[in-house]
Amino acid sequence: MTSLSDDANNTFEIFPWNPQLETGIAIIDDQHRNLVILLNKLGQQYVQGVSKQAIEQILKELSDYADYHFQTEEAIS
Repeated sequence: MTSLSDDANNTFEIFPWNPQLETGIAIIDDQHRNLVILLNKLGQQYVQGVSKQAIEQILKELSDYADYHFQTEEAIS
């Protein structure tokens, strides 16, 4: 899975990063940051009033990334 940090400067912070989301497990913390970036990207697109197709694409990315994240957490447990 690629990092979404490249998009961090282009997102609307509807859900700002909170250090309390950190677990101390590097791969999980990185994924939490990427999920926050995707949520903010979705918020930015919504505020800008972009097309339904653009919102649906971000929701798909968010869903795929959440699935990846949960699979990673299960493998660690």
